[in-house]
Amino acid sequence: MAASEHHIRRNRRFTRRVLMLGAGQLGLFGVLGWRLRQLQVLEAPKYTLLAEENRINIQLLAPSRGLIFDRFGKPVATNADAMRVFIVPDLSKDIDESLRQLGRVIDVPDAVRARVLRLARRQSPYVPIIVADDLSWQQFAQVNVLAPTLSGVQTDILSVRQYHDGEDMAHIVGYVGAANRAEVNEDPVTRLPGFRVGKSGVELGFERKLRGKAGIVKLEVDARGHAIRKLDTLQSQQGRELVLTIDREIQNRAMQRLKDLRRAAVVALDERTGEVLVMAST
Repeated sequence: MAASEHHIRRNRRFTRRVLMLGAGQLGLFGVLGWRLRQLQVLEAPKYTLLAEENRINIQLLAPSRGLIFDRFGKPVATNADAMRVFIVPDLSKDIDESLRQLGRVIDVPDAVRARVLRLARRQSPYVPIIVADDLSWQQFAQVNVLAPTLSGVQTDILSVRQYHDGEDMAHIVGYVGAANRAEVNEDPVTRLPGFRVGKSGVELGFERKLRGKAGIVKLEVDARGHAIRKLDTLQSQQGRELVLTIDREIQNRAMQRLKDLRRAAVVALDERTGEVLVMAST
């Protein structure tokens, strides 16, 4: 009888332990299941966004500067394409090696190499550094063929300013140059390498109209930072065209007449409207 009771008590203790162990396992699996659901369902958008940020590159698209014409529609200031190659330090595993490999197809002087490495140490790693901005079509094509093997190396086509009858119109039209610190803080697009703003004359006076509005391109990139495909684009808007009252032909004639004089100036107005037709000086 005693042995039977002892056996019963032992079975009860064993049963309690089994139940406690089973309850603990159920609780553990419950916690794991809840966490798994949280990761897969509740927090899925968060991790999806993080993954997209890692593979998506958003870039500003520089607008083309507005064109300038004389009163009869003759071009005074226009734009031309310049093909360039640059490197993004944040996307490059070894900048010096990328530059060495790039030197196989274009000339990368020691001075350029030193400048790129110096800027890579000083400025934000996300800001592109121009290596060359005067490539021929053949060089541009060769770099594009090689670029996928070079981490951080990218190419694009930049719009640069061209002036017609330069000296004759220079004091009127003015010129463009790199943005200063105040201008950079005012508009992010001025941070783009090679972007130019008006510095004097009409270029400065009508900067807001001529600059245009930047666009945005969203790219899917690989581990080297090279674009795989374009996801979305908001096109940039070219600056507004500007028509001067100046008569380019008469302006050229006036400058030719004054070129041998040490100090002289000519201003001609349209007597009916008061518009300035000529503004020449030496």
